[in-house]
Amino acid sequence: MSNSIKSIIIIMLLSSLYASSNIKKSWVPIAANDVLTFVPYRQVAIKNMIKNTILLNDNKYLKLKIKGNFIPKSNFNLFINSDNDEKTGYSRDREIKGADYLVENHTLFVYAGNGSNWKWTKLGQIESHANTTSWNAKVRLSSLDLSGGETIRYRSQVMTQDWEKGIYGKGSTFTIPNKEEENLFTLTQSGNFSQFSHFSFFIDIDNNPNTGYTKGRIKGADFLIEDNGVLYKHPKGATGWKWDKVQDGIVFTHTDTMMQMDISSLLLDNTQSITFYAMASTIDWKENEIFDAKYVGTDNIDIQTIIYDELKGNIDNPERGLYANHYLASSAYRGYSTEAGKYKWVVDHGYRVFVEKLVLVDFRDKLISNEYLGRVRKDFTFARENGLKMIVRATYNEHQGEPDASLDIVLNHIAQLKPIYNEYKDVIMSVEAGFIGAWGEWHHSSNGLNKDNHAKDTIKNALLKAIPSSIPVQFRNPPEIMRWYPTPLNAKDAYSGRDQSRVGFYDDCFNWNASDMGTFTGDASSIKRQKEYINKNSKFTPTVGETCPIDVSTGSTASCEGALKLAEETHLTSLGDSGDWHPEWTKPIDVYKNEGCWDEIVRRLGYRFVLKSATLPTIAKLGQNFSAEIEIENKGFASLVNRRNAYIVLENEDKRVAFKLNTDPRNWEPNKTITIKFHTILSNSMTEGHYRVALWIPDIHENLKNNSKYAIRTANTKTWNSQKGYNVLGEVDVISSDTLTK
Repeated sequence: MSNSIKSIIIIMLLSSLYASSNIKKSWVPIAANDVLTFVPYRQVAIKNMIKNTILLNDNKYLKLKIKGNFIPKSNFNLFINSDNDEKTGYSRDREIKGADYLVENHTLFVYAGNGSNWKWTKLGQIESHANTTSWNAKVRLSSLDLSGGETIRYRSQVMTQDWEKGIYGKGSTFTIPNKEEENLFTLTQSGNFSQFSHFSFFIDIDNNPNTGYTKGRIKGADFLIEDNGVLYKHPKGATGWKWDKVQDGIVFTHTDTMMQMDISSLLLDNTQSITFYAMASTIDWKENEIFDAKYVGTDNIDIQTIIYDELKGNIDNPERGLYANHYLASSAYRGYSTEAGKYKWVVDHGYRVFVEKLVLVDFRDKLISNEYLGRVRKDFTFARENGLKMIVRATYNEHQGEPDASLDIVLNHIAQLKPIYNEYKDVIMSVEAGFIGAWGEWHHSSNGLNKDNHAKDTIKNALLKAIPSSIPVQFRNPPEIMRWYPTPLNAKDAYSGRDQSRVGFYDDCFNWNASDMGTFTGDASSIKRQKEYINKNSKFTPTVGETCPIDVSTGSTASCEGALKLAEETHLTSLGDSGDWHPEWTKPIDVYKNEGCWDEIVRRLGYRFVLKSATLPTIAKLGQNFSAEIEIENKGFASLVNRRNAYIVLENEDKRVAFKLNTDPRNWEPNKTITIKFHTILSNSMTEGHYRVALWIPDIHENLKNNSKYAIRTANTKTWNSQKGYNVLGEVDVISSDTLTK
């Protein structure tokens, strides 16, 4: 590192550790008179580990950063020998020599003792923030009687919450610059880097795309840092790939999911803000992935970038996943239940979605009884009380060859169910058209409805009118959907509430054969067109599937390759099992388990939001800007079905504030990473304190909004607060604008 660099990054070595079974408290909290007292102690081993300490200066503040692995709620100390004289200030054995000032967590003290006794006087509160990987603080130079040009000594210490155990970092020196102002820029990019071997950062220091190196997505790069730790500068006026070496030895770290480095502004022509591009390349440099530009401003010691770990298993989230079938029969029929609210087994088995089949066998020629409608309401209420969402289907039979109802009866029943659809719209994920033919699948109608376009059109229109416009309606036959809406839905018309934007698809013989047992009809070219239509349409509307048992003699088949391909193409949100229909045949689920893809199918059904990273302030001031940036990837097969809002929440034991984000989670498309940027001014009505920062994606309905069972959990470890329904991103200290005083 050159002599022009004024900051010194010290790799802290661990001091010798001692253990004692009779340890008294070594440090006590600040007393009312603001004087600390000392109780003798011996340093003992703890789980804390200091990796390094960074000191920076910008002509106004001394900026402190301790990096390491720390247990929660640790206490942080920094002893400062401001006059570089070991004969003045506090000293103890080998650990501390001539400390004139002590920074303890949020407080600055000046030494007021005789050199050996523990006596410190409080000067005031300072900005600081701590988490399990770092502690950051800022102290005015004037508070330390420093103005520039001085050399100081310092030593860091981390202690447990109860002050019983502590560990030191190695002491070192730091020279306060006279004139030059230094900032430390942290460059971070998350992603899937397992296939890449080379990593680089391109840096634009003047934020001018017309100067520096430009190629493709990289605009105006003035500096280049490669993963070998070498910094290069693009010569002024040069074009193309031409770089002059500036310095080597810069620490550049990368893993399969993250690339990161810290660099001093003094190495970058003393710039105060930069734009950077991250690039990952294959071993032969022939394939590159270049990420979007990121802006980093000054004073970056108060910014933290947090990388999150993915939870590998399935996440039980609302409106996605495996579904259960529940039948509410009007009377004794095929052993189905006639009792309402008697399906706790759905909850006990971990389902979050179930198909509520209203089996109207007693009402094929008359109105639905009020008694049965009451049972339907009781069933729907049970769903609301247990964190469930429903896919609703009405049917007049559960077997091919049994009768259905006439058009007039169907229309009367839709009108009778309309109030229930509206009353329980909060727990209805979607409605399957039903009513016509065997199983309500729009084939084999005893009344000929499946062959009557007028009847089908009339029932479709009646359903779309009766069911709230926020709820999708799914149909069984792709040719019917294409007849109604010849052009697939596009992004412009998606989620508009118009009829086509609400029409989804249900495939009740998912991945059975090329036609899925007649789901797709006609010759090979017709089936191809139908599938292409559904694939485009299902980007914005839900697809639900049901497996059918396999009989090789009929040409049916199932494989992991086919299932994963179909699930991705049709954006499969939920999947069920047809049960023991033809028990002598093979269950596809057994095939998927044997071939090893079943866990992946279950994991990826619907949406699967994975937090990649978040950039947050460690300290925020009332009345001033609060900014955050979140990267989240959807690794599921599909987008979110129904509308939700997303929020940034700041919360502690006394205060909770939620800020609505300018994003629609339905647009967090599968296989894409979304960057969410947030800016607000913190109201002066907020109280100072330590806050958790969380991403909150609750249900859109007010009666369910604060029910954590209906909130979306990201697929990450150590982020989920199940009581609140929050995905905790990090922590921030909120302070008043005049906290820093001498």
